[in-house]
Amino acid sequence: MENSKHQARLLGLVFLIVAIASIASALLTQNILKGSIISDQLRAINENELLFRIAIFIDLITGVAIVVLGVLLYQLLNAGYQTISLVALMMYLAEAIILAVSKTGLFELIPLGERVMGSDSSVLTQAEILGIILIDSSQVGWSIHMLFFSIGALLFYSLFFKKRLIPRWLVSWGLTAASLAFIHTIWAFMDPAERMLLLLPTMFFELTLGFWLMIKGFNLSSREQIGVTK
Repeated sequence: MENSKHQARLLGLVFLIVAIASIASALLTQNILKGSIISDQLRAINENELLFRIAIFIDLITGVAIVVLGVLLYQLLNAGYQTISLVALMMYLAEAIILAVSKTGLFELIPLGERVMGSDSSVLTQAEILGIILIDSSQVGWSIHMLFFSIGALLFYSLFFKKRLIPRWLVSWGLTAASLAFIHTIWAFMDPAERMLLLLPTMFFELTLGFWLMIKGFNLSSREQIGVTK
């Protein structure tokens, strides 16, 4: 009983870390790169270099937290569903790696921002081209990492539904949110316009689930509590 409470609280804490770190990084990055003109974005990076570095660092922390989250979910849910759990874990690991790689490349925007300040038109054009490539690559990487997340989340949440470790209404919310994230990702590949509203259910679900696990824990009255340490 006591071990299951600690397990639930640890899992809830990691869910909260992933959710809060993702929100913080997105807000910082979008605030700096809010302009639509690449030269303005590069200048904004130069003027807010520390905040930009912090945003990237938070994303790297998020990647580590995603790995920990995947491992914890696998340990919790693999009994009786080892293949599904393993595939879901692989999705989370791929998500974390792609997120880290796509965000690490953004460090190269910092020297480009320095080159833009006071540069002539030829240097400016070169910096703009490189900046566009780096930002576009990061956005594509972010979409790919969300694809792996949505598939992994659908698999893990379906096991939560089977095992009844948390209320089914909450799991149903998670399944719906992950489905919307999957739709958002596929849609983004065809049309890169912003549709962040489709990701809001996932953000609020992860926050809600994190607090639920830390306060309420697992539903130990369920007979489907396979994999939970008693």
